[in-house]
Amino acid sequence: MKWIKKIVRGTIERAGYDVNLRSNPAPRTWILAAQLNRRGIDCVFDVGANTGQFGTDLRASGFRGRIVSFEPLAAPFKRLQDRALIDQNWICQNVALGRGCEPIVMNVSANSVSSSILTVEQRNVLAEPAVATVATEVVEQSTLDISFPLFRASAKRVFLKLDVQGFEREVLAGASESLSEFDGLIMESSLVPLYSGEWLFPEALAAMLSHGFRLAGVEPEFTDPATGEQLQINALFWNIAKCP
Repeated sequence: MKWIKKIVRGTIERAGYDVNLRSNPAPRTWILAAQLNRRGIDCVFDVGANTGQFGTDLRASGFRGRIVSFEPLAAPFKRLQDRALIDQNWICQNVALGRGCEPIVMNVSANSVSSSILTVEQRNVLAEPAVATVATEVVEQSTLDISFPLFRASAKRVFLKLDVQGFEREVLAGASESLSEFDGLIMESSLVPLYSGEWLFPEALAAMLSHGFRLAGVEPEFTDPATGEQLQINALFWNIAKCP
């Protein structure tokens, strides 16, 4: 089967598309997809999509509902579009989500996935040099409150994924009306300051509890290779009113 994958990949990439034919996504994605399917989630808002890694893994893990991906940077967005091109139930938006609608400057990291509207802290760069800022880019900005009714459409149960490199507080500030409509969410959260002015996990946890969400699990995301210290986690929450 490997030779078939190589032929398919080569044919598609020669046509100018970037694809990732993953047959074995991370076990944690399989576990999350199983939870989404079990709870009847039929739409996922993928905020901070980069080139579509999360959406690709969700599909490979058996999730067949609508995916709405938001990625503000031009180059990753082009690759995201290419990945989603043959998936009629995967929508892509070239915009950052925050608390306002004015254009905003984004710091582009060397590895692109660590790009943030916030300034990267030296502790972050020391642990992983590829997170260093190499350029800036002005990007469009909107809010979840504006986007939610536009893209929820007929979906009955909606889930939110936040991977916005320290900008979680601003994204949720722009979701004052829509946050309660999400059945659950998973967000990346730092245990030590990795981006200037970001929420740390205790603050994020307190905010989610105050909004009626319960913590349902945490998993490692980013570890300092020199010290073994956990720097960042993914935290899963469910809306108590919808998923007791």
